[in-house]
Amino acid sequence: MTLGRSRIVFQGETAYAHEREAIDFAIEELPDRDPYHVWALLDLLDPSTGRFYEIDLLVLGYSALYLVEIKSGPGRYEGDHQDWYRQAPDDPRPHYMENPLQLANHKAKVLGGLLRRKMKNPDQAPWVEPLVFLSHQSVQLALRNHGDIAVVTRKNLLRALQHHEFTGANPRRKRSSPMPGPVVKDVARALDSLGLKPRKGKAHVGSLE
Repeated sequence: MTLGRSRIVFQGETAYAHEREAIDFAIEELPDRDPYHVWALLDLLDPSTGRFYEIDLLVLGYSALYLVEIKSGPGRYEGDHQDWYRQAPDDPRPHYMENPLQLANHKAKVLGGLLRRKMKNPDQAPWVEPLVFLSHQSVQLALRNHGDIAVVTRKNLLRALQHHEFTGANPRRKRSSPMPGPVVKDVARALDSLGLKPRKGKAHVGSLE
């Protein structure tokens, strides 16, 4: 994993067209300059537990290393900080889902701890900020009671990644200048040393591929 002229540092595969389209959208939205670098479709191993975590998208921006959990279903999203329901078009039944931020937040904490242990200057490690990206063009938000914290859509994804502006953002973490080049390289080297693996683009149903 090396930093070159391309902002795409590391990228796995996916069997799902909607996931690929969401990642392509994010990459096209981002400026092609430092500090913006992208890692996509990764598997992260937590050595302390032996558990693997799927990471959809990592974006190094001005203010943080953003861990982006992608949800691509169309429709109306309702719910709160714990429970969500998605009402898909042409489907009379709302479908339950746990608020994706809970898992994204856990992944961010795991990655943040591992990253700090691997960086040469851990005191300069970026904050790992979880975001939930509802990537479909046809999305309606009716979230309440803090259910919309860290939730972004196509309309405000870039604003979140560039300016650290989204519901629930801590303004004290917002930076007005990019991370210095040596810090960016230290982050990339540390992520490389974590042994992140590219996700294989295969769909599985039970034990069948």
